[in-house]
Amino acid sequence: MRKTMIKIFSILLLTALVSFIPNTGFGENTRASVIMVSDPAIEVDIDNSFASTEVSFEIENKGSSDKEMNFQITIPSEAFFTNLSIKYDEKNYYGQVKESDEAQQEYDEAVESGKSAIKLDKQSVESFSMTFNIPSEKPIKVSYSYHQFLVKELGGYEISVIPARLLPSLTSTEISISFNVNSPFDMTNADISNLNGKINFVGTSSFSIDADLDHSSMAKEILLSYDTATTNTEGNTQFHKDGEITYFLHTFAPGMEDLGNKALNKDIVFIVDCSGSMDGTKMTQTKEAFNLIVDELYVDTDRFNIISFSNNPNSWKTELQVPNDATVKNAKEYINSLSAVGGTNIMDSLEEGLDMFDDNATRMKIIVFMTDGEPTSGVTVPNTICSSIQKKNTKNVSIFSLGVGTNIDFEFLKKLSYVNYARAYPIDDKTDISEQIAHFYDTISTPLIHELHLDYENTDEVYHRHAPYMFKGQEHCILGKVIDTGKKVKFTGSGMTVNGENQFSGGFTPTADNNPFVSRLWAFMHIRWCEEKMLIDNGNSNIYRDELIHTALEFQIVTDYTTMIVVAENEFEEEPEEPEPAVEDKDDQSYNSGTSNNNPPSQSSKYDDDEDPSPSGSSRWDDDENAPVSVRVLFTALFFVLPILYYRRRN
Repeated sequence: MRKTMIKIFSILLLTALVSFIPNTGFGENTRASVIMVSDPAIEVDIDNSFASTEVSFEIENKGSSDKEMNFQITIPSEAFFTNLSIKYDEKNYYGQVKESDEAQQEYDEAVESGKSAIKLDKQSVESFSMTFNIPSEKPIKVSYSYHQFLVKELGGYEISVIPARLLPSLTSTEISISFNVNSPFDMTNADISNLNGKINFVGTSSFSIDADLDHSSMAKEILLSYDTATTNTEGNTQFHKDGEITYFLHTFAPGMEDLGNKALNKDIVFIVDCSGSMDGTKMTQTKEAFNLIVDELYVDTDRFNIISFSNNPNSWKTELQVPNDATVKNAKEYINSLSAVGGTNIMDSLEEGLDMFDDNATRMKIIVFMTDGEPTSGVTVPNTICSSIQKKNTKNVSIFSLGVGTNIDFEFLKKLSYVNYARAYPIDDKTDISEQIAHFYDTISTPLIHELHLDYENTDEVYHRHAPYMFKGQEHCILGKVIDTGKKVKFTGSGMTVNGENQFSGGFTPTADNNPFVSRLWAFMHIRWCEEKMLIDNGNSNIYRDELIHTALEFQIVTDYTTMIVVAENEFEEEPEEPEPAVEDKDDQSYNSGTSNNNPPSQSSKYDDDEDPSPSGSSRWDDDENAPVSVRVLFTALFFVLPILYYRRRN
């Protein structure tokens, strides 16, 4: 009899322990089947090159208790989150950006008191984390949006959407995808890949696409591209008046016909990481990319060299080469012979690259530096490398950094490129590396202007989207504030072209146009400027950090230091009040413009502190009636075991 009782107890206890294991994510091994995702939709609206991407889905927990979930969102590095909302129990709640510590505290308090909450945190340059609680048997409609300004590259505009990076992995139904594009200029071309949708033109300056994508194709990249007629030499200007401040966006895009109908001569050195971590697919695809690139070099205008590095740099040639048939063939043989082994000596490799260039001011000087890791050989302190290379770079070489994968110090690469007249670009090692590198090279293959400088009168806090250069088919974008709207804004500038130094000038009259994205884009650029200043000016980093946070809160932008959070009432609560504006003080008012009628301004719901809703994330056990099934089973098992233990002790 005693053995039978022990067996019964063991079965009950095992059942309790198994059922007690919580579900903490979207993984297949965490009973994720109880979480259902439906009605996924992605809507992209592009108006005058400003793109707003809204993602929505409904998520429902079919389990018996609340679940705290998390999933990663990847957006372009030039994009920024602005809106997050949920529809819960037929009520809408809107997110508000707060300092990360404050948002985390509010999230923890909401979970502890039983309220549902969602928070959106920035993890890296392109990666964000969405953490939220899903109540049992109560669907939640989640909607978020991010914005980006599309800059013309290669004569056209592109926007990429990969649904798997924007939606939870449990999405198992067709995804509704739409694009709506409007331009002030005539469209000359439009194309979409990996989506069976028809492009419907309305007139000559707008079109739309509506289609459904099968969930099995979520990982495919949907690429929309379109071209527009070029602007005049002075460029295109847009304004937004926000209270007493007028913001402007100036798009400066002289065509090749304005610059001598010929590209600049260029000298380019490719510095390729061949350390051990590059072994396998990364090395194979890197070889494919550079085989394609050397074929695209211009024999009449280009000179090039290749440096591979691991523990030490190894130059293909001792000096720059003209890309004729013989040198291109030899370069490919060198590329194909590369193998991945050893450490990562960044400092010596960059110094050897800089030594390749001469002082010829008529040639554009470029280094394309590609790495997948942090410095592990030679000089290994990132700040020392940056300052040393900046001092050595007396010939104004633009050092473009390509950071492959996630095991890199991308902040280091951003600083390295920023202080050396260029930009850093992330390369995703989960997709085709060769395509990404080849596409990047296409954007810089035909330089038109270098050492470009533009100065603006009657303006303040002016930021340039690009470093001082311009390539064929590219726009140079400038954002700033107008000091006196009653006066004309004038600009003057100069830059080195194929015909030598060229002078630029023009002007525009400020207007009271309502283009909210202009002020938000200015804020995003101001935040970027603060980040760059923090990288290169450690002594005043706290000043720039405070300014960054102030701007992010004012314009409601998620950053490394700010988090977007939305709190909703639990199903056991009374109906929540209608959302109110997050901040009323004019001197510290949260920025609410930039949202369409379908995207209400950032707001936060109100709730009473003494309410006692059912818990969020993990279940409270002080209320037997609402205790999870697994807890009740556990107590039932203990009810059986206590008499058994007592019986064994007596006998």
